[in-house]
Amino acid sequence: MLQRTLSNVLMEHERLYHQDPLDSIRKGSSFSNESKQSDISKESKECELLSSFCHHPLYRTWRQLFRTWSDLETMIMYMIIYDYLQQEYGERYGTRLSHQDTFALLHMIFSDGSLTRQAVEFFRFFQKEDCCLQTCRKRFQQKKKKTQCL
Repeated sequence: MLQRTLSNVLMEHERLYHQDPLDSIRKGSSFSNESKQSDISKESKECELLSSFCHHPLYRTWRQLFRTWSDLETMIMYMIIYDYLQQEYGERYGTRLSHQDTFALLHMIFSDGSLTRQAVEFFRFFQKEDCCLQTCRKRFQQKKKKTQCL
């Protein structure tokens, strides 16, 4: 999804300004004036969020901790499972799960081989389906119910 978003931004910039944005940077011209930047921000809130993330002071720390694709994928998996737990708990009990309790559940999940396999299975399903977390969570649960019935 992120790769598609970045490609879309580059193509949109080229369409709007009739130049490859990477060539613009190489030639020393700037395409970051106010009007162009606001056009791009309106087109893609994801890119604005990504830009803010990359400029955040903690980003340097994260870059040092997560140097390989495997490190990044693991971090993203933890984030997805964290959100999964939050959503599932909210639907079941009508309240939010505290950060401490969610972290304790994550620790329990990734300390138990069987639970870890299920979490990884969901994460792989999430990657393959390319849908929002809530939709994927429901599809995954339906898939698991069908599998258990067989």
